[in-house]
Amino acid sequence: MDLRYAALLGFLTGLSVLIPYVGATLVTLPIALVAFFQWGLTAEFGYLMLGYGIIQAIDGNVLVPILFSDAVDLHPVVIIAAVLVFGGLWGVWGGIFCHSVSFINKSGYQRLASATTVSRTGKRIKKGA
Repeated sequence: MDLRYAALLGFLTGLSVLIPYVGATLVTLPIALVAFFQWGLTAEFGYLMLGYGIIQAIDGNVLVPILFSDAVDLHPVVIIAAVLVFGGLWGVWGGIFCHSVSFINKSGYQRLASATTVSRTGKRIKKGA
């Protein structure tokens, strides 16, 4: 498509992955402005924005949950649910920190589950005691 500054805009898009969900939104503005000033409101501008939107949707809704699930050993549905829950509760900050909070919750649960067992009477018994 011969977009000017394509390498710089691609680099910025790559860096936007470091800030989940907010980064892609922030990088969309420079891409849209460069394309608008280069082509105006033409079909090329529309095709570029459509392609960029499709790629960002696939990246944010399919690739990132799968990659994060491998990195923190959580199921992709848990990652998506965490984004929805924590993003709904705390907005942008919840969306940014949802992966960390989910992993901390999972680690704490695993540590608690491995440290204690429940007897037949319902009492917790520490392992090794």
